[in-house]
Amino acid sequence: MLEAIAAGIAEALNSEEIKAVTAFDANELDTAAPFVCVGLQSAKLTSSGLGNYIGICTEDGQVKEMYGEKAELSLALDVYSPAAEAEKCSELADRVRCALYGVDGVSVAEFYFGEIKYDADSRMLRSSCRAKVCAYLVREKLGSSLSEYSIGEDK
Repeated sequence: MLEAIAAGIAEALNSEEIKAVTAFDANELDTAAPFVCVGLQSAKLTSSGLGNYIGICTEDGQVKEMYGEKAELSLALDVYSPAAEAEKCSELADRVRCALYGVDGVSVAEFYFGEIKYDADSRMLRSSCRAKVCAYLVREKLGSSLSEYSIGEDK
């Protein structure tokens, strides 16, 4: 489930044309351009009550039973930029902050900009940013089981 949350945030950032990957992804990265690595530091899940039952919704003419939980999340948002481009690191961090405010089902409570430092492992500049957000994690009933979690009420 934690991987799905980080993947959902990374997907939302990518839809805003911000190159984002998850901390769980071990793929080779293109270090020639700035990007953000999304991870989850902590998560506190709160039941929505009644067995997490939200109710029934209609989507594309189909009736769906929905279940969900409220999550208080601490996101790790490590922003990287090529070593000679410090201004791009801070610009991307600000774009990430702004993009988080537009993610459906996510409410940003706090955003911390980290100091920009050289990261020897990646040979890039890195700003370790953090965000505290509340998100609504929803699942759809599929027969006798539930779908994977997704972020937001519209998924």
